[in-house]
Amino acid sequence: MSEKVGSINQDLHVYVAEKEDMKSILRLLKGVTTWLKKSRLKQWEFLDQDEEDPEVRQSIEDGSTFVVKEGDEIIATFTLNEMQTPWDKNIWGQSSEDAFYMHRLSVDHDHIGRGLGKPIVEWMEAYTKTQGMRRIRLDCVESNKKLNQIYRGFGYDYKGTNHDHCRYEKIL
Repeated sequence: MSEKVGSINQDLHVYVAEKEDMKSILRLLKGVTTWLKKSRLKQWEFLDQDEEDPEVRQSIEDGSTFVVKEGDEIIATFTLNEMQTPWDKNIWGQSSEDAFYMHRLSVDHDHIGRGLGKPIVEWMEAYTKTQGMRRIRLDCVESNKKLNQIYRGFGYDYKGTNHDHCRYEKIL
């Protein structure tokens, strides 16, 4: 049984992902990747070729991937890394600051349009504070204008572009 770490509201609960969640998480991520591709948004294309599976698996084993459930159904997932991954170092440079690095925030395609993104991000921000961290960092493809607007609308500060990825940070 997954460890419940919090609730977004009375129906949505956050759990640390477990190995048993792997197939559901990959199905959700690949579903979002397919939608992005159909929408002509160049983001997460590598997930189409199973290239990310080992990294997703490792983040589950490390306890840094979370799932949002409504009842028993996984409707969203995200990863919060306390330590920089090689990707984070490539995008942000070496850093020892007290930050979580957000990756792979995804809402199941059947649940898009319910306004889940903002409350999930707000939950992450509150959780980050309880873990003694002061900031969340993330990146997204520069060409995904809509996603860039969303993160700015959530109060994340633009910190420049590196390797065609916009960097965002929010100090909590």
